[in-house]
Amino acid sequence: MAAAEAGIALLAVPIWLLPSWTGWIWPLLGPEGLVGWPGEVVKLTVSVLTVASPAFLMGAVLPFLASAVLGENRGLSRHGVWLYAVNTLGGVLGLSLVIGFALDLLGASGAMAGAITLNIIVASAAMIIDSRTAPLDVEAVEAASPRRSPGKLNPRRQQVVLARQGGIRRAAMVASFASGLGFLALEVLFLEMVTLRAPLSFHATSAVLITVILLLAVASFVVPSITPGRIDSRRLLVGAASVSSVLIVLTPAIFRHFALDPSWETPASSVAHFALGLTGLALFTLGPAVLAAGLVFPAAIAWAGNEGGDEQGRRWGALLAVNGAGAVIGAEVAYRVLMPALGIYSSVGVVAVFYVLVALWLVIESRRVGGGNAGRASLVGPVVSALVVVGTLAAVGGYQVDSDARPGVLYERSGREGTLRVIDDERFGRAILVNNRYLLGTSSGRWDEERQTHIPLLLHPGPRTVAHIGSGTGITPGAALRYAQVEKVIALELSAQVRDAAALYFTEFNNGITDDERASVLVEDGRTYIASTVDAFDVITGDAYLPWGGGVGRLYSVEHFAAVRAALRSGGVFCQWLPMHQLTGEQFELIANTFASVFDDVYLFRNTFYLRSPGLALVGFRDGDLDWETVKARSAAVRTEGSVLDPVARHHEALAMLYLGRYQAPSGDVTINTLNNVVLELSAARERVTGNIPGKYMIGLSWLRFVRASAARIDDDPLLPPWVLELSQLGAVASDYEAARAGRDDRAEVLLREFRARVPAVVVNDTIADWARWPGDRTLVRRAFGR
Repeated sequence: MAAAEAGIALLAVPIWLLPSWTGWIWPLLGPEGLVGWPGEVVKLTVSVLTVASPAFLMGAVLPFLASAVLGENRGLSRHGVWLYAVNTLGGVLGLSLVIGFALDLLGASGAMAGAITLNIIVASAAMIIDSRTAPLDVEAVEAASPRRSPGKLNPRRQQVVLARQGGIRRAAMVASFASGLGFLALEVLFLEMVTLRAPLSFHATSAVLITVILLLAVASFVVPSITPGRIDSRRLLVGAASVSSVLIVLTPAIFRHFALDPSWETPASSVAHFALGLTGLALFTLGPAVLAAGLVFPAAIAWAGNEGGDEQGRRWGALLAVNGAGAVIGAEVAYRVLMPALGIYSSVGVVAVFYVLVALWLVIESRRVGGGNAGRASLVGPVVSALVVVGTLAAVGGYQVDSDARPGVLYERSGREGTLRVIDDERFGRAILVNNRYLLGTSSGRWDEERQTHIPLLLHPGPRTVAHIGSGTGITPGAALRYAQVEKVIALELSAQVRDAAALYFTEFNNGITDDERASVLVEDGRTYIASTVDAFDVITGDAYLPWGGGVGRLYSVEHFAAVRAALRSGGVFCQWLPMHQLTGEQFELIANTFASVFDDVYLFRNTFYLRSPGLALVGFRDGDLDWETVKARSAAVRTEGSVLDPVARHHEALAMLYLGRYQAPSGDVTINTLNNVVLELSAARERVTGNIPGKYMIGLSWLRFVRASAARIDDDPLLPPWVLELSQLGAVASDYEAARAGRDDRAEVLLREFRARVPAVVVNDTIADWARWPGDRTLVRRAFGR
């Protein structure tokens, strides 16, 4: 055990240092190798080499410990199951400490170092105990065990007992495998159920995982307390599988009843409040099924040790192994087969049927190996459970994944990336809805989304190769296809589900990006792909990633920004969009300071005058500087080509209205977001689950104050052309008008007249531009100059 714990600590070091030693791999592969079979082989190899070795030793610790302590008066069916329970409870404590304290206090790298230190401490303790403990006389212990040595019986009876014990151990092995398969499939489905209602963050996932593991520990403590005195292990095993099936099939209805209650949407006052509330919901709605299913594996262990005659736990490692193998298969079956084919709730019904079949098989098998009428009598429970499960499924007829808006559904698919729906809604048109919680692009916001590509393309003198990270509906990267000089567009999307939905339902909005020969929509991690390229692109655009998403903070890390700069050609432009409606002021400064640590000068552009969901771009150049003469020339070329109708893209004057100046990073040491500290994801997740969005995110008046302050700071830039200064301040007037009109303030009329008097005539007189694409309230341009 000491050797295994020490080995875990040693083999975890490569994971701890992963970002520092894997950076050379991706450029060596190159983009073509990364997206082909060599990339798949390399990623799998790295994962196996770094994760499999320490995980293998982690799996060996408990069997090693059992071999050291079981024997004499300590048997597998009681003390072995208690060891498993305590080990599982330790998992609850470890997960809670990491999520609740270690990550916030130490960052990801520090938390990993703490875990390695803990392995070393445990290894040292095991060595000390080993040095003070006499070796166990295994032969003497086995000779003293009547279950393992039925030598006092006559030879025929001895053969019968040994055969029966062997049959029970084999049946317990199958039950352990089935338990792992069913339990992990159930865990995956329950997690997906919760993500349809809970705010998306790792806190929500962690709360459910803690609940599940805690209940598994409780179930493991229960088994030794009631077997074999109150109930024999076989009956408990059959009963647990039977009861599990009934509780599982009822869980979706119970969960939906309580989770769809509007009070569940009440913001939490703190992360602890949120975690306790979600844990309570999980315990009450999911807990009964999880607890019953959690009894199956420890009951199988007790069966193998007690009736199976393996009280010394010689085959406990095998039981753990097949349980783990079943768990891997169960999770993959849920993700790859059940959810895509049936959806979440119907898949839960399939798992309930699986537990019925397990219970029936156990009755038949235990009768075969045990004889007598016990098996026939215990058939009642599984049969009754089967009737309840089938009756419930027939009555329910399958559940649908309801969203709050209940829009028309064109497409729905569930899988590893969550539940995705393509919907048509009168409020926002066609959209991709992910996990009922956020929209991944809408047709009503098409022009603002296209503008996220127009702006960086106008800042480069001759963009020919373009990359966009986070394709989504394809609307934003598809806008690059409107430019004749663009020869290649690479759109990177992590989710195959999203890529397929964009190809099927958004072609009319994304300029057919999935069919255009100039474009490639690749299902690949954007950070890894960009790291594999060097001097490849004239323009790279990062989508407005929601910072609280799992792993999304890596796309705002200093390592990623440095890789983007290396992937740009000389004079290349990087434009990173930020969802300001999902960021606090401190989080914006964190990202901006991280960006500024890589790019010498950082320029700010917004993509709309709206105050509700503003987008802000951080713009940096590999070398060179923002040249407004280049912008003038590019706008003139756009007007000549005539393929882009957005007034902002057609007129440098209109683009200047969206300019908010340079970002001035504070002097001295500042906190930046790295792969090792994941400070942004931690902060964003905390804010996400504690509500009070209008009071902390940069929307409405807080965003307006930011715009006004930025416009005021532009005066301090001596290199800025006067006309840009004038028009940037006019853009602030447009936002003031939006705020005044929304608040029914009398100042709206004054601001309207000021805007009308100051807007350049060349913009007003453009009759070719499509003024429906104006980046803000249409009443402003309609009332100001009749557009």
